[in-house]
Order: sequence, then C-alpha cells, then structure tokens
Amino acid sequence: MSQLRGILSTWRWLLVLGPVFVIAIAFQSLWALRVAGEHERPEEMSVETERLASLIDTYIKRVVGVTGYLTVIPEVVELAEESTKIARTQADEDREKFWTTFASQGKEDPFKEIQENNPLSTYFAELKDASGSAFREIFLSDLKGRVIAASNRTEDYRQDDDPWWPKGLEPKEPEVSSDPNLTEAAKTVAWETAKLAEAARLKKALIRCRHLPMECVHIGGVDWDPSAGLFGYDVVLPVVTADGRAVGVLKAVVDPKELEGLLAFAAHDQDIDTELLDGQGIRVFSQDAFFGKGAVPPLKGLAPGAEASWPLGESRQTSPIAFVRRLSSDVEGGWYIALADRGEKDEAGWRPYLLWCLFTLGMFVVAAGAFAVRRSKATDESHGGEIA
Repeated sequence: MSQLRGILSTWRWLLVLGPVFVIAIAFQSLWALRVAGEHERPEEMSVETERLASLIDTYIKRVVGVTGYLTVIPEVVELAEESTKIARTQADEDREKFWTTFASQGKEDPFKEIQENNPLSTYFAELKDASGSAFREIFLSDLKGRVIAASNRTEDYRQDDDPWWPKGLEPKEPEVSSDPNLTEAAKTVAWETAKLAEAARLKKALIRCRHLPMECVHIGGVDWDPSAGLFGYDVVLPVVTADGRAVGVLKAVVDPKELEGLLAFAAHDQDIDTELLDGQGIRVFSQDAFFGKGAVPPLKGLAPGAEASWPLGESRQTSPIAFVRRLSSDVEGGWYIALADRGEKDEAGWRPYLLWCLFTLGMFVVAAGAFAVRRSKATDESHGGEIA
C-alpha cells in the first residue's frame, strides 16, 4: 500500500513538471525556428531576386540586340539617309491628315505607298511574324519623323512629336559668348570652336551607340499601343551611319507576355509570389496593384540592381514582406522583381515537430514512471530495514 502511495505521490509531481518541461522544449524550438527563419529567409529571397532580375535583364538585352541589329542593316541606313535629305512638303501634311481617315474622306490610303513595293516593310512584317509574337510592331522613321517602312499601320504618320522620340540626335547650337572683353571676331572663333567640339562629341557618342545599343536605347514602360493592339513596351534606337551621323529612328513594340512566360517558368517550383512591377508598384503583366492601398513604397529610389524589402500592407508586423530588386536595364520608370511569401501553412512541416513533441513527452513519462517505481521500492526497503 505504501508503495502505491509513493508512486501516486511521484506521479503528482510528474503531472505538474512534465507539461512544463515539454512546453519549455517547444518554446525553445519555436524560438530557434523563428530566429533561423529571420536570418535565412531574407538571404534566400535576396538570392532569388538577384537570379530572376539577371534572367529578365538578359532577355531585355537580347531584344535590344535584335533591334540594334536592324538599325545597322545597310538597306535601313540607306533608306533613312536618303529620306532625311528630302524636305517636308504638303504631301507629308496630307499623309498625316488622312493617315487613318482616308476612307471617310474618299482619299487613297497613304500607308499603301509605304507598305507596297517596299522590301523593308515586308522584311519587318516577316520578322514580326517569325518572332513568335515577341515583336508586335516594327517601323522606321527618317530624322524628320516620317514613317518610311513599317510592319503594320502605325497610329500616325509623323513620329517626332511623340514623347518616346529620342532627343539630342543633332548637334546643339552653342551660345554666343556675352563676355564684353571679347571682340566680335573672338566671339565668332569661340562659337565655331564650341560648335566643332559639340559635333565631335555627338559623333563619338553616336558611333558608340551604333556598336553598343544598350547605352542609348530607350525602353518605355508598359502602356497601351493602339497600332500594335496590346499593352506593350517600346524599344527605340537611332539609326546611325558608319561615320557617326543620325539619319533616322527605329522603333519596335514588344509584347511583355514573353517575359511573363519566362518568369513563370523560372519560378514555377517556388512557393512564393513572383511579379514584375513598374515604378508605381503595378504588375506589368496584369496591370493590377501589387501592394496594398496606401502601402506603395518609393520604388524609384532604388538604384539599378539594388534591393530592399517592404510590407505588402500598412504594417511590417502584420503584413507579408515583399523583397524587391530593381533591374539593371534602363527601363523608363524602372522595372522591379518582387517576391513575397504566399502565407500558406505547410501542414507537412508541423507533423514531424508534433511527433517529436509527443515522442519526447512519452520518453519523459516512461523514464519518470520507472524512476517513481524504483524510488518507491527503495523507500519500502528502507522502512522494512528499520522495522527489522
């Protein structure tokens, strides 16, 4: 009877101390997992944003490379150069006026003369079709902004008044010195010297542009393009002669769906949301907001290639965290790779931990039970020895 009382007395202590022991182990393990997650997850996400940003940058460089190749084709340079030499006439004004309204005005289609019997227009159309929908529009303008070859009808005939048209293709006119100590002859010499220096600078820059198109390309943000009929981005490059003179501009409208497929393939096995954003925090592919209302971070403050993290909602404590890296490519407004946890609980991840807790508790109970029985026997033997 005394042995049973000893066992029950020991088990009362076990019922108190056992759960405390297991809870302490669980707390310590959860804290270790949390600390490990805080240190390892950001590093993992950072590596992933760098990998995906590099992948997208490489794709953009290839698109620019193909566009740059078009600008140095001899037929392209020759057509642009010859057309630029021709002054604007009333015929150009009529083409602009009736570019899209010719049918209602009873006029001849002005695009016909650009499309028909024009090998470059045919070549651009074939390249567009062969690109697998990557290029949705390709056209060439002379330096006066007139469309002279195109894969399909553009929105208008004259292009040099559009915001994407490159600036600085012709030498800047230097200012005449206002120094009262200089004679008129000295001012003229200074002006001519400045003009020659500007021409030399521009020539060097344009020759470099001809060989390194990534240094002077204009890549526009994703926007609706009526003539291409989709949300696309522009790739714009000057057409430069071998001796460094700008004679035209070539523009390609590219479908971002190619990028979407590439990004989806690269991130298909990742348990995270992967998005390409513009500088306003808008998804490039769906045109939806990525961050919560009032939580859009200052993305444009990131330098090319740099990374930062922001909450998807208003609070970093209660909202999932997005890791954002700006692409190195000089896209208008910037493009950004953003990664964020989906917030889904991994059931399989908790099962081993739960089994481990139960196993630990079971082992503790078995060991404690054995200790209680042994302690009770030792007590009885001690009492028996005293009675004897």
